[in-house]
Amino acid sequence: MNYKNEEIDQHIGQIFTDENKGTVLFLNESTALTVKHCVYSESKSCYLTDVLLAGNDKTKKYFEIEASVDSTFDKERDELVILHLKEKINLDAIPLTAKKIDVNEELRMVGYGNSYSAQKVWLKIYTINLANEHTNNELIIQVEHANTKDYSGFSGSIMLDPQNRIVGIIKLQNIEEEQANALIGISIKNQCDFFKKYSIPVFPEILYDQTEPEDIRNDIAPNPHYKNKQWKSNNDSERENANSGTENGTYHENSQNMREEFSWDIKYTSINGIAGEPKTQRKERLALTQQWKEEFLHYPGWLVIPADMRQKVKNYTNGKDLLYCHINDLKKDNIYADELLDFAYEYTKRYQKACLPWDKKMEEDIYNIWSAKKEKHAPDPERLPKWFAIGLSLLEQYRQNRNEEKWQEIYKELCNSKIDRPDGKDYLNFEDILHDFNNMELEKVALKLALYSQEGKPYDICLRVIGIQVEMGHYEEALKKIDHLIQCIQKERTELPEEASQKRVYLYCILTCTLYIKAYVLQEKDPFEESVQKKCQGIYQEISDYKKYYNLEKEKELFKNGVLIWLKKEIPDPKFDLNRESITLIQSDNQCWETYTVFKSMEYCGFPVPLQHTKLFQNYLEFLIKSIMKDHPKYSWQLLLRFGKADTVHKCLTRQTIESWDRKEMDEFYQYICNAITNNLEEIKKCNFYYDKNIYTSFIVAGFPILEKLSVVLEPLQQEKLISLMVLLINKEVVKDGRLLNPFISCIMRQTNDDVKRKRLNELLSCSLKKRNKDSLTEQLDPFDVFTEYELSKNLYEKSYIEPKFIKNIFQNAQQPDTDRTSILARMGQLFEWKKLSENQEKEFGDLLWKELDSETQLPNMKQYYVFTFMKWPHPAQIDPLTRIKNYFINDHIVETCKNELKGGNLSEISYWKQLEIWNRYYVDCWTKEEKEWFLELFISCSSYLLGYWKNIRYDFQIDLSKWQLKMMICAITSFGRNGWKNIEEKFAQKLLKLLKAFEKDGIYTWEVEAVFLAEETVPKFLEKMLEIMYEMDSNMVYSATMATGRCLETITEERIINKTLLELFKLAKCHKEPGLEDFLILLHNLFYRREKKFSSKVMGNIGTVLRLLENYTNANSRTAEQLDIRERIKIRKQCASLAFLVYLYENKFCKGKHSIEVIDWRNICIGENAEREFVEVKNSWLLPEE
Repeated sequence: MNYKNEEIDQHIGQIFTDENKGTVLFLNESTALTVKHCVYSESKSCYLTDVLLAGNDKTKKYFEIEASVDSTFDKERDELVILHLKEKINLDAIPLTAKKIDVNEELRMVGYGNSYSAQKVWLKIYTINLANEHTNNELIIQVEHANTKDYSGFSGSIMLDPQNRIVGIIKLQNIEEEQANALIGISIKNQCDFFKKYSIPVFPEILYDQTEPEDIRNDIAPNPHYKNKQWKSNNDSERENANSGTENGTYHENSQNMREEFSWDIKYTSINGIAGEPKTQRKERLALTQQWKEEFLHYPGWLVIPADMRQKVKNYTNGKDLLYCHINDLKKDNIYADELLDFAYEYTKRYQKACLPWDKKMEEDIYNIWSAKKEKHAPDPERLPKWFAIGLSLLEQYRQNRNEEKWQEIYKELCNSKIDRPDGKDYLNFEDILHDFNNMELEKVALKLALYSQEGKPYDICLRVIGIQVEMGHYEEALKKIDHLIQCIQKERTELPEEASQKRVYLYCILTCTLYIKAYVLQEKDPFEESVQKKCQGIYQEISDYKKYYNLEKEKELFKNGVLIWLKKEIPDPKFDLNRESITLIQSDNQCWETYTVFKSMEYCGFPVPLQHTKLFQNYLEFLIKSIMKDHPKYSWQLLLRFGKADTVHKCLTRQTIESWDRKEMDEFYQYICNAITNNLEEIKKCNFYYDKNIYTSFIVAGFPILEKLSVVLEPLQQEKLISLMVLLINKEVVKDGRLLNPFISCIMRQTNDDVKRKRLNELLSCSLKKRNKDSLTEQLDPFDVFTEYELSKNLYEKSYIEPKFIKNIFQNAQQPDTDRTSILARMGQLFEWKKLSENQEKEFGDLLWKELDSETQLPNMKQYYVFTFMKWPHPAQIDPLTRIKNYFINDHIVETCKNELKGGNLSEISYWKQLEIWNRYYVDCWTKEEKEWFLELFISCSSYLLGYWKNIRYDFQIDLSKWQLKMMICAITSFGRNGWKNIEEKFAQKLLKLLKAFEKDGIYTWEVEAVFLAEETVPKFLEKMLEIMYEMDSNMVYSATMATGRCLETITEERIINKTLLELFKLAKCHKEPGLEDFLILLHNLFYRREKKFSSKVMGNIGTVLRLLENYTNANSRTAEQLDIRERIKIRKQCASLAFLVYLYENKFCKGKHSIEVIDWRNICIGENAEREFVEVKNSWLLPEE
């Protein structure tokens, strides 16, 4: 039976005590239900026996009525309270439903909230986590679109499922840092015994669904002796196997005390915290300290608190603000300092066992408490172990957050302490190893581990030592330690007395994790051996009997739920209503503590991170790293590097992420990765990157992509260091796989600015010229293969000094048989263009270049180069490069070659049409009228072929590929320019233009082709048409119209038309017209590049306005920046910087060096005081070094 909202409303009322309000549920005409703290009076410090209720009956009549608390109310055990009305009211009975509630289940709640003007409200809620099934406070609840930080008054509210069945009660709000971050609820199903005591009927869910004809009594009184079905099956398995052994000689313990071993009864204590008076705060702090101390006496002994209980521990470990203290008060008042130390000890112990994250304030407060006691701990032997333990926790935090100064300070203090704790020095020494490991000083780690003995060490340290060795690839040594550890555990376990349950649980936790690691190591060593697979299956079978001690599946479930909630908050809800805006007044941080706690639990349990053949996190890794990157950036850096997943790096280190960091974070991350690689070169060199998977391979597989991502924000000095690292890697042949090294080399040479490359030329020329060892199918690049430079930067290189020995060394190496010919020629070519070669060296270069020729083209056998290069570079006297290059372009085989390219062939080589376009940039005047007509015929032939080819295409990617080839064909034909096609017969042009019209139905527009064939008198009218098309919303139309406009302006000399066109382009740019803004800026750039005389003041004023408006529009701090795709924003800024640089040169030439404010602003963005946080693509557009 489903109840309407109005019927539910009738049963919801308010309860009033002396100073508080809450919510009640009227069960029937004479009985009501609420939670127990709603009948507690703070002023009287007792539970009341009589209270006042208010509500509306089914005739909507308002009433106030007194009620008495049931005399059998047990204030220690009961969480709910039955209230008996002193008068009957006009209401029908309403049923309760025992329904199992899952994580992420969407529900609704109804109650009175003080933040909602004490009015009755319906709110959407969803469960974000569940505690153990048989705890009272089992449901952790989030309010959808929460807009308040206070949920007081909602205690006693009901929870409804989508069928409007009452399935739970809201108990209280969870307070953290003075605001509510969640609600805690109680399910009806979990309180069946309570309702049975009062003879209140509770109906099972199945009764309403009618899917199974079960006895409805089955679900009313579940057996309270079983935690859940899993425990039952585990117990049964334990009994069946109590006296049987496994393959490894392990035995199952008798589980008669299993329930006691695995229950940890902790309680939630409501406090005022920092909102209370100082005396109240002190009282609360002492009470919590004592309570937590007593609770820990009954801690079951888990290595880490199980995943499904961490939410409960997190919520119940309240009072973080009670850690706050003033350092002077601590020094003056020893008793106060002792109390805070006791409290901090209990607090950090719970946080560590639950693997919970610290925030900065907590870290600061605990450090102050620890620091104040460091000079006074010696006379107090009781608190010295606590002080030492807190120090160890602080060391972990500072190591993780890379605060080297604080870590060293605390480490020295702890080393000098006279701790009686027997394992204290063991944990401190291991922290030293972890510190070196965190800093990626693995040579130190290996040395310390070689001297490390397991004898007498705590088992959890031994476990983590094994994990480090596995991560470093020391599998054989790790396996020996694993077997030794298992033997020690088995021996100690058999000697344990029956009552030592905590120790027994601890040993089984260690054993379970050790078995997991053993299986992983065996899989990593021999992943494809059948015998290994069978052995691992046996280990996993054994682990299945121990999952109650450490359950990896539960860890995965925890982070999956956490990530889903995090993602839900990260993705904003789409707006639907028109003319309606919402404003968020209070917004909490979207922290995913679940991810952090899973990573930490696996760290404490010794799990190594980079396991190739064991996919612990499957497809979740990207979201896991992202979810902790904001709150724990330096911890996420370490994980990102250690996991060794290039695709995860690409997904996590987006430009938005990098842009959000401050300069210090960027620099520290860059240095961290560089140090990791340079500190471990020899070990990295030993790795086979195809087969091995350890931390050393991760330094390259993940480290290279990280540096490539960071290269977009590096300062010039950092770019110089990165070049040095690249040269070192090449010279030492550290990475022989071109698939890994080539993108790294290419990125560095592309992103490094010309001034830096100019300064490091001698170092770049010192790169090894040996033939590369080819461990992959990809040939390794030489830095000079991808040496990019701007045309306007050429004079920088011509003025640079290159030591003669490097040039001489290149020519000497050219004669050696083991020299890489391509690298030699790449370097000689650059030196030739920079005018650094002598006449004899130029001749020798030409001879070497033309020594090995392609048998088909008779050009140098360097297919990765554009053919125009062979025209620029020297050649032997008997060779005519122009004739050979023309024969390359015009021959009988070209038609088939072009048709093959249209179908996707020869993708690994430079396209024929791209070769022609680039050639025409430099040597367009070499073609005769007949040769140009030959190209037109070829273009027409290929276009006709393409129209027929599209009719028979089956796949979309084939169409996309051929469209891309067609665009290159169009660029090649238009590269002849208007002057190039002046004397061509009109029949060719008409035939071509008629053919191209057929492509418009497929969204391919070719007005730029039409523009190069226009008669001069038709150009002005055509220009007007193109300027109108630029306002269209089809990006293909706008692009073609912009390119056509640029072609028309090549031959126009009339200033009136030029100015009119410019002013229209300025309008488009000022209003940020998209699509097309980037293309408009490129067109303006080209106009300034070709300009030989002065523009009008009106034009110059407008160009300044465009530069100013677009800087504001694309600035990362502007409101509009959030709405723009970051790559598009950077591309616009790059074009603006490039345009501003040309205007700067123009002003030097025509304005006597007097520069506009807007140009100076862009100069500061690129090379001045505002360059610190700009992307290098933008900065590199300013081609002059800072003076």
